[in-house]
Amino acid sequence: MLLTQLKDAIGKRVKSSDLDDFIRFHNQRIFHEDFAPEPFCYSIRRPGFHPEGMLTIENMSDSDDKKDINQVMTFTRKLEKNHKLTPVFIPINAAASVEFRGDRFLHAWIMSNFNQRNEFELVARTSQFSSFMLILGKMTGPDGFEPAHAIILQNKDEIMIPLIMEDLPSAKEFNDAIESFSPEQQRFAKAFRSMKLASSVFGVCIIQLKPQLE
Repeated sequence: MLLTQLKDAIGKRVKSSDLDDFIRFHNQRIFHEDFAPEPFCYSIRRPGFHPEGMLTIENMSDSDDKKDINQVMTFTRKLEKNHKLTPVFIPINAAASVEFRGDRFLHAWIMSNFNQRNEFELVARTSQFSSFMLILGKMTGPDGFEPAHAIILQNKDEIMIPLIMEDLPSAKEFNDAIESFSPEQQRFAKAFRSMKLASSVFGVCIIQLKPQLE
């Protein structure tokens, strides 16, 4: 009965996409434009050059038609380049690493679930005669990036990578769950949770590639 009354009052059956639209609408009214969430959609380009590709995170849950696909909204901060900003090192093997000094962005994403599991994809596209390397991994610290997967995209390639979400319990839920454990079990559980939290920051790195011309 309550569901029918709510449907009659609103005029439609509320879906997960409707809740996302509701949150986007109110975020635009609550937050100042400098701090409001922005769509995760970036052009891959060098300063002063034409874009060579695009990187987005898209919500695929309610979209049978690509016109309905929406980019996720994230709180974004661009880390300004200065003498205090240390470079990020990407290890290639045990003896060598690559130093990265490009633009860096920090994102915070608040994901809402409404009676169903959302499906998200990391989508990368390249323009014609363009090429770049897409590296996925985890941030191990302010200057560390642990690569897990990499692929070279070129000449109008497109790749869609499903994002598998793993929910971590809150601090209160975790403490309630281990309350009945022995001291040794609690120490192990806390150490394991600390390890999971330390490697829970997802990282994406883009390295543009230029063909060798003779």
